[in-house]
Amino acid sequence: MKYGLPMMLSLVTVGLGGNSVHATGSLLYFDSHHSVLCAEVREDVLTDQRVRERIEKLKFEQIDVDTHEGMSRAIQADVPWSPTFVLLDDQKELRRAERIHTASDLLALLDGKQIAQVGGAAGPGSSSAEAPMECAEDQPNDAPSGDLDILRVCGSVGPKLRVRIDISDPPTVQSSTRFNVFIDSDDNEDTGYATATFKGADYVIQGGFLYKFSGSSPTEWKFDQVCAVTVEVKGTSLRFSVPMSSIKAQGAELRLWVGSQTANWQPADWAPEGSPLLISNKTGVGGSSSGLPSTESEKIASTPSPAPNAPSHGQKEEKPEASVSPNDQKQSDSSLSGSNVCVLIDPQGDAAEPGLDLTKAEIAQTADKLMIRLTAAGIPSLNSLHIFIDADADEATGYSDGTRSGADFMLEGATLHKHQKNVGTAWGWDQLGALTPPPQVSGKSVTYSLPKSRIGLAERKKIRLWFATTDAKWNTADVLPEGVPATYPEK
Repeated sequence: MKYGLPMMLSLVTVGLGGNSVHATGSLLYFDSHHSVLCAEVREDVLTDQRVRERIEKLKFEQIDVDTHEGMSRAIQADVPWSPTFVLLDDQKELRRAERIHTASDLLALLDGKQIAQVGGAAGPGSSSAEAPMECAEDQPNDAPSGDLDILRVCGSVGPKLRVRIDISDPPTVQSSTRFNVFIDSDDNEDTGYATATFKGADYVIQGGFLYKFSGSSPTEWKFDQVCAVTVEVKGTSLRFSVPMSSIKAQGAELRLWVGSQTANWQPADWAPEGSPLLISNKTGVGGSSSGLPSTESEKIASTPSPAPNAPSHGQKEEKPEASVSPNDQKQSDSSLSGSNVCVLIDPQGDAAEPGLDLTKAEIAQTADKLMIRLTAAGIPSLNSLHIFIDADADEATGYSDGTRSGADFMLEGATLHKHQKNVGTAWGWDQLGALTPPPQVSGKSVTYSLPKSRIGLAERKKIRLWFATTDAKWNTADVLPEGVPATYPEK
């Protein structure tokens, strides 16, 4: 990857806390003056004395992605959003941090430590003027654990719907799937999904996606995936952002409430407790843009995990399936496009749940993308799918599950991770950011498009892969192939 920059070729040794830390070469910072997060970086991170001392010993370059040249540089460096820091040694990328917002995060990047990242979809300079948030408090210590204990729910409407959930214990991006943000967009309780506390939810945010209610009755957990959502962790807060253009039938106010749930989908906490949070919608009243594809054949059908509905009779709810259009099933049966197509078959019925029962994996490539399609016996959930990639074909480096070894990268849900070298072969990963575009769920299949540059896949280079699903308790449900990883390309 060439950036066209003058580089420092010498290795710089920097003292920090009595330890000798090696920082090398150049630090690129992709910035946007339209981004609130970038403003926080400029005001809070780059002015920090510890950061200033560190980056003075590097070749530091700030790149404005709002300019034509800056955007070209961002595309060349495969930077999908700002703020992003990229650390280089000569012209070799050592590591990067996408959308960090604290001095500690930047110092951790320079030190090679784990950095909290974000999921969702975005683009360089993606942000805009934001309205003040309206908030509702919730009683503390009313959940089984601090990481599910909601203290406050806040929201605002502008070009984007922004939601902030304050939690007793610091959350993680991964734990965002344990929170459901219910949205009554048309201010009508008689339309949409009914939870145990409120009714009228036309949409729900779960993890990195927005879903639209498509059930035939208010108690049917049935939703269609609409679009990816930006997810951020800041201190003890989870923050979600979704374009208002993705929400149709907007009323003068949006009603919003949040439910947290345990790992086995049992209700943990509701907020607010008395009535939904009312958010004034002055910018999009009467909006009809749904953000959905214009034709039914382009629809992405999926479903979030079950929400805590706390049935009064105490019966255990069954995990629902999503709606599937006829075109969805047709698409899932078609061949994966690209060259060097490899197809792996796995026996059906070797997992307890159809959605976790992998039956086929297809791998192909284009000039710059690695294409992967996974098919299950039932409707799969993104968060249950894992793709492990041995990019250097060395079993001695990377993660090992006890049977297969060498995974340098992992795709979990919509997010790419890189294995941490300091944990040996154990489970330890740094998040590299969400895929753009996100994985496409179609019928019983999920299709991934991964830039080869993200995993260092060069032409004619071979990699090894295996695929796995996990249940609600994070136990392995199915693995494909069952023996050694598959080598790709085969020839």
